[in-house]
Amino acid sequence: MKTKYAALFGLFLILCFLGLTIQGQKQTPARATWEYKSLFSSSGDLAYVLNDLGAQGWELVTIDVNSNKNGLKGATYYLKRAK
Repeated sequence: MKTKYAALFGLFLILCFLGLTIQGQKQTPARATWEYKSLFSSSGDLAYVLNDLGAQGWELVTIDVNSNKNGLKGATYYLKRAK
């Protein structure tokens, strides 16, 4: 009976060891690096520009609707894409 438990315990240890080595062999993915773009507009309709930027891989992150640039009130659009 003791040998049966010892064999099961040994098998358990072997399986744990194999699991740890397989886990250790997995490569961690590289961190993504991003580039950013901001776009200011005092007019409201930028759909064609945003669609074109989206086709280039840019993703809209946020919009600051209370932006001022050179005395103009408008919105600043912040975009990012992977390098």
